[in-house]
Amino acid sequence: MVASSRTDEFSYFVIKTLRDQIDRQSPSEALNTAFDFDKRVYELEGEQAIKYDDGVHTQHRHMQYHTFFVDNVRSTHLASS
Repeated sequence: MVASSRTDEFSYFVIKTLRDQIDRQSPSEALNTAFDFDKRVYELEGEQAIKYDDGVHTQHRHMQYHTFFVDNVRSTHLASS
């Protein structure tokens, strides 16, 4: 997928804003801000991945979870805690 210039401009704006914010913080605060931002973006990615694939996270398709379990797990297998 090729990003539009509008998307590129928005991404640049968001990163510039984040960078401006963390440049005014101590290294510890800046790292926490960056980690918080990353966590929030990761959550958005997950939400969009589910919407993209009609309610199923796309990782299920990419990782072929269903195929793995059908091929490797039997009804006689037990899970231990």
